[in-house]
Amino acid sequence: EIPAGEMASPSAAPAAPGTSIGNPQDKLRFAIMEYIQSLVSNSTQLSEEAKESLEVSVQCMGEAFKLKLDDEETKKRLAIKPLTLPKVFDTGVQVLSAAGTHRSQPPQPAAAG
Repeated sequence: EIPAGEMASPSAAPAAPGTSIGNPQDKLRFAIMEYIQSLVSNSTQLSEEAKESLEVSVQCMGEAFKLKLDDEETKKRLAIKPLTLPKVFDTGVQVLSAAGTHRSQPPQPAAAG
């Protein structure tokens, strides 16, 4: 089992020389930033104040993780396009549900006895 907050190492083949597939955690962080930015750009239901708050959150994440959405090299290394974060999330939930590992409540400890 993987400790909370950590991601499994990908078992894919190594990247070709001179390329980088990116750290999986940075890929997730970048995808979250892209998702939040898309909410700001595409939502007609968010107030201007909410949009501004979300823009600030993207800026803060970028500074905290040293990631820039507008940097082409970063995009090449970390973007998951044509996938989107909601699509990856939905697919993951479906796979976990089909495998019987999706639980509505956390597992209960076994009774001592």
